[in-house]
Amino acid sequence: MGQRVSCCTHPSFASSNYGDYEKLESEEDSIVQKKNKSQEDSYPELHFPFELGKRIKQSFPLTNPTDDYMAFRVMGSNPKKYSVSSNIGVVSPKSTYDIKVTMQAQEEAPPNMQCKDIFVFKTIFVKPGATRKHITPEMFEKNSGYEVKELIMRVVYVAPPKLPSTFQERFDRKSSPRAN
Repeated sequence: MGQRVSCCTHPSFASSNYGDYEKLESEEDSIVQKKNKSQEDSYPELHFPFELGKRIKQSFPLTNPTDDYMAFRVMGSNPKKYSVSSNIGVVSPKSTYDIKVTMQAQEEAPPNMQCKDIFVFKTIFVKPGATRKHITPEMFEKNSGYEVKELIMRVVYVAPPKLPSTFQERFDRKSSPRAN
């Protein structure tokens, strides 16, 4: 269930290429970034095993290897489709916070199992002892006075494994109306 995403560690934001996308004017626009294909391909991925009609839960750790308190904010490009266990929070020094994302049940598969959904993770360092109640969305804005680091993570659907053709054919024959 848990998927390791080491690139979500705050210090790696500073040295990564994930911030090399065109910045847009508003907070809303920053969710759907304009970027070229080569940059998009280099983003880390959040994999969801895709099954029709089923809610899918996925989790991954957000690690803070520093001696400072780190606040985070998670935003998605499709909030009706996904829910995040905690979209704002604080990770204590030298600890990990497990972020859980649930994809709502889907009624149809996208063409070629391709997904354009993304998540944007923003992190800042905050005062020692800070808790969730001390963190506001405004703290993650460009002109907030905090050094805001961003990471974009693409959503990737993983198709369920296909059954061997002979097994599938037997299953189809047994479940067909004629067989009953």
